[in-house]
Amino acid sequence: MWASGVGGGGGGSAGFDSKLRATLSGDQTIADDTWTLVDLDETDYDGLSELDAANSRIVLADDGWYAFNYSIALEDLGGGAEGYCHVFVNGTIVAGGTQVLGNLSVVDFRVNGTFDIQLSAGDLVTFKVFHTQGADRTLYHTQSGGTIVCMKRFA
Repeated sequence: MWASGVGGGGGGSAGFDSKLRATLSGDQTIADDTWTLVDLDETDYDGLSELDAANSRIVLADDGWYAFNYSIALEDLGGGAEGYCHVFVNGTIVAGGTQVLGNLSVVDFRVNGTFDIQLSAGDLVTFKVFHTQGADRTLYHTQSGGTIVCMKRFA
């Protein structure tokens, strides 16, 4: 149920201003078989300046329920490789997705996810990717729809 009249929380913000759309400012190299932090360093909008671009993380201003929607675009994995994207809050995995490609060779690889979670002011949200392709791969800035993370406080 959507809340109305949500006031400021721990950060003293103005209700539903906690929202952002973060992207990469350029392509990012992802090493094989290594969890790699997604370099979220650019925003299309950021209501409360919650993106800490220097550390590629979201620092929440308020307590509340948050909706996240992400789309991660990675260069072709092919040949039975696996790719993962997991969402971490304060260093602990809270959500994630995987795609096993079998013997397919595709133009690109995408993990999409949507989830709602209750969080607190000051929580640190990060996104990490991992693949088993056998060589470095590119996380796309714009190609194939790019890599995008959206967040909105809704209660």
